[in-house]
Amino acid sequence: MKKLVLLFIVSLGSLGLYAQEKVKPIEDQELWAGVVLKKELTKKLTLNLDNQVRISNNLNGVRSNFIELGLKYDLNKIFSARGQYRYTFRNGAKNTERISLDAMAKWKFKPAKLQFKYRARFQNTMVIYTGQHLTTFRNRFTIQYKISKKWRTYVEYESFYRFNTRNEFRRNRGALGAKYRINKEIQVKGFLQVDQDINIRIPQSRTTLGLIKTYNLSHSIREML
Repeated sequence: MKKLVLLFIVSLGSLGLYAQEKVKPIEDQELWAGVVLKKELTKKLTLNLDNQVRISNNLNGVRSNFIELGLKYDLNKIFSARGQYRYTFRNGAKNTERISLDAMAKWKFKPAKLQFKYRARFQNTMVIYTGQHLTTFRNRFTIQYKISKKWRTYVEYESFYRFNTRNEFRRNRGALGAKYRINKEIQVKGFLQVDQDINIRIPQSRTTLGLIKTYNLSHSIREML
């Protein structure tokens, strides 16, 4: 009987250690910096070209560098859709290609100077070296507050749902940021973002500082070339 009690206690201790190990995240700090070029082709069509560098490992090394080309179509003042292609250069011969489709909506509540935004994204990423596919559905909710003609601040939440036979939520993301419009063509966005893995035995927690500069090009594509 004493041996059974001892075995039970040891088993509980082992289970507790396993649970503690399971939920204890690996923490990392990252820096994202990039430039976005936007060009209105028509009143409803907008072309964008993004280039972004992401530094990770507690800011000790470049994790990835990507180039992304996208085309956005405005259905009306509320709803829009966008398709994007991204090629990402990664360390360790793990370059990836990604195709994403977005459905977006936005509503303004002028009395409180608030704007509510929603984005649903379906994306498929392929690892070039292995051919592995990573398919994810993302939901992002944003509340933006207008401080002045030049300043906006926002808070947002996003969930990541993983397919590929897993079919489970894999990450939560929260962010707090601000946008400053320098003039009609240039805007700067800064944000603090926290990512938390879930449903993973050894999750990661990433804190990211980001800075993105956007140029709304006022000249024609022919002049750009």
